[in-house]
Amino acid sequence: MKTLDVVGLGYCSYDYLAMVPQRPEFDADTQTLTDFATDGGGPVSTALVALARLGAGTAYIGVLGDDAHGQALGAMFAVEGVDC
Repeated sequence: MKTLDVVGLGYCSYDYLAMVPQRPEFDADTQTLTDFATDGGGPVSTALVALARLGAGTAYIGVLGDDAHGQALGAMFAVEGVDC
């Protein structure tokens, strides 16, 4: 049985990150993205992953959907050593 130091209760999110060449002014024309990425996020998830990387035993209590994003988040937790 795994010893847990921290258990996080809350939600996690799937972030869409879009990079643009510079910060657009309010109401500016559309800009072209220079890069685009997706990653897991949310305050509870981020804290649990950071603690796991520092060597703490961590677990997540919350809901992960059974869609592609939920499965990806579960896989990311597994890679980082966060028990679900």
